[in-house]
Amino acid sequence: MTHPFISSGRLISYLMLAGLVAYGLNYQITKTLLHLSALVALITWLRAGVLCFTKKNNLPVNIDLKDPRIILSTLLLLSASIVLVETSLSDTFMSDRFRKDFVTPAICFALILPVAAVDKRAFQLFHWAVPIAILTMAIPGIIDQYHDSHPDHRTSGNLNLQIIYGTNLAILAASNIAILSSKNNWEKLGFIVFSIFAIGIGSWAISMSGSRGPLLSIIIVSFIAVGWNGYRYLGITKTTIILLLIVTLFSLIVYNSSTFKRVQQGFNNYSSDTRNSSLGLRLEMWKGAKDLIIEHPISGVGVGQQNDHFKARNQEEQGYMHPEATDFIHLHNDVINAITWMGIPLGLLFMAFAVYPLIWALKARKEVVPQAMIAVSVIYLLNGLTNTPSIRATSLTLMLSVVFLLLQFSAYRSETPSSSSNAR
Repeated sequence: MTHPFISSGRLISYLMLAGLVAYGLNYQITKTLLHLSALVALITWLRAGVLCFTKKNNLPVNIDLKDPRIILSTLLLLSASIVLVETSLSDTFMSDRFRKDFVTPAICFALILPVAAVDKRAFQLFHWAVPIAILTMAIPGIIDQYHDSHPDHRTSGNLNLQIIYGTNLAILAASNIAILSSKNNWEKLGFIVFSIFAIGIGSWAISMSGSRGPLLSIIIVSFIAVGWNGYRYLGITKTTIILLLIVTLFSLIVYNSSTFKRVQQGFNNYSSDTRNSSLGLRLEMWKGAKDLIIEHPISGVGVGQQNDHFKARNQEEQGYMHPEATDFIHLHNDVINAITWMGIPLGLLFMAFAVYPLIWALKARKEVVPQAMIAVSVIYLLNGLTNTPSIRATSLTLMLSVVFLLLQFSAYRSETPSSSSNAR
């Protein structure tokens, strides 16, 4: 969307940049800045609306329906509407929580996406904001870990769940890795050193949290990002050496953390078919969810109502599901969770907002901004295989913050090619 209120549009982007940096320090600061950005965006929408009624010729407001910012904004509004309807039909604790955690941030981002604007300085600041955000989030988590003398302590940093903490750190680290692996940043020595330091500290914090999914996802993205750009620009030999160094670094990090022990336990539990292990309980829930999806493919069972069905089935069929698997508030998989609660049509439609950024980025994967988008999307979707980041405001806000900024920079580079090439 183009409009004459450039100052308001840039203010939104700078507020979101500040929110990204502040995220690791205190999520509440980021949430407040997001709400303030949405307020500025709402005022901008109203001013644009007034112009549409007062200007008869040469209308200074233009909406391009093919713009990815408009498309994502529409998908977020659609997902928020689905959640509002589904939660109104289900009187559970999870309904109230899901409505609060998803609808507000989704509407905020839907408002700011089309009207925000960036300049060259914002683009440059983003390069530094990401590693700074990693450090402000990773260092408190590491301090928490060493402050607790229990060897199995799984730190949560400034967030209340270690797996969300690990997922969000992985999102930031993946974005930084993609930006760093771009050829356009290889001559910026200070940025390279600072980014590598931040990625190392971030990976260390992820590993110390004991969250296996986030660590595995960041290792996968690191290989893809470095391998893709390395083979294109550095050649096979140099890239292979870099990849070997990455393997060594991650091996040392993992081996000297609680994650290594948890990975071993995971393999042992899986091989021994331990039903009440972390993986075993997930498999139990997914087995039960499969049956619920078959029985209720269109309507779903309702938000947060899967446990009622599981417990009823346990009474009818002895040993159907381990009792511990019937007490979780969600199903530990974003897609399975959505289609079990809402049915297949609405569940998949709800998840469209999370998949669209990846689809958009894959079409322009040779550019640095789409590559960063691919990295962020892959991390988010991979962690959604064993967790439900889409129903938590903390992970949703961070992912959409990074996606929001990347889409703004992509539009900026396409609209001002000479400026954007210098910014790279």
